[in-house]
Amino acid sequence: MRAANKAQSTLEYAVLIIVIAGALIAMKGYLDRAVQEKYRQGADVWGEGGQYAKGITQVNQGNISPAINPSVLTSEVCASVHDLAAKLEDELARLEVQLQEAENLVDQDDIEQKMLELEKSQLDDITESEKSTRIEGDEYAAQARALRAEAKARRDQADRNDVRADELEYIEYPDCMAGNMTYTVPCENLLVQAENLRSEAIILRAEAVEIDRQAEIQEYYADESYQMADRLAARIPEIQAGIPGFRIILDQAKNQNKSLVDVLKEKIVEKEEQIAVYKNANAFCFAATQP
Repeated sequence: MRAANKAQSTLEYAVLIIVIAGALIAMKGYLDRAVQEKYRQGADVWGEGGQYAKGITQVNQGNISPAINPSVLTSEVCASVHDLAAKLEDELARLEVQLQEAENLVDQDDIEQKMLELEKSQLDDITESEKSTRIEGDEYAAQARALRAEAKARRDQADRNDVRADELEYIEYPDCMAGNMTYTVPCENLLVQAENLRSEAIILRAEAVEIDRQAEIQEYYADESYQMADRLAARIPEIQAGIPGFRIILDQAKNQNKSLVDVLKEKIVEKEEQIAVYKNANAFCFAATQP
C-alpha cells in the first residue's frame, strides 16, 4: 500500500513537472514575441528598424536577425515587409525633398552673392552720382551768380540813366533856356533825352527783375543738387560699412548650406543602401512569383 502511494506521488510529481515545463515553454514563446514587438515599436519610433517589423524578426538567445524563415512566409508577413519598405522609401523621398530645398538655398546664396556685387556696383554708382550732382549744383550756382551780376549791372545802368536825366532836366535845360551855356541842339531836345533815359531805366529795371527771377530758379536747382549730393554722400559710408558684414554673413550661410547638401547626400546614399539591404534580406517577399 505504501509502495502504491509512493508510485502515485511520483506520478503526480512527474505530471506537475511536465505542466510546469509546458508553462515555461509557452511563457518563453510569449516573451520572445513580446521582445520582438518591443523592438518593432522602437524601430517605428526611431526610424531605424526595418529588421524589427512585426512577424519577420526572429529572436534567438537575445540576438535579433532580420532574416525571414521561408517556412513561415505568409501574405500577412510580406504585407508587413512591404509596409516597412514603403516607410523607408518615404524617408528617402523626404530626404530628397530636403536635399532639393538645400540646393535651392545654395542657389539663393548665389543670388545673394550677385546682390552683394550689385551692392558694390551701387556704391560705385552712388559715389559717381554724388560727384556729378555736386558738380551740377556748382554749375547752377555759377549761372545764378552770373544772372545776379547781370541784373545788378542793369539796375546800376538804370540808376545812371536817372542821374543823367536829372542833370538834363534840372540843370542843363534851365541853363539852356537862360542862355547861360551854348548848346548845339535846341533846348527841348534836352528834355527829350532825359525822357528817353528815364524810359530806358524803367526797361532796365524790369529786365533786372526778370533776370533775378531766373537767378532764383538756378539757385533753387543748385540747392536741390547740393542737398541730393549730401544725401548720396551720407549713404556712401553706410553702404561701405555694410558690405564687409554682409559678405561675412553670406559666406557663413553659403558654407552651412553647402555642408547641409553634403550631409543630405550622404544620408540619401545610406538610406538607399539600407533599403537595398532590407529588400535583399527579405527577397522572398519581393520575388516576382510572390502572391
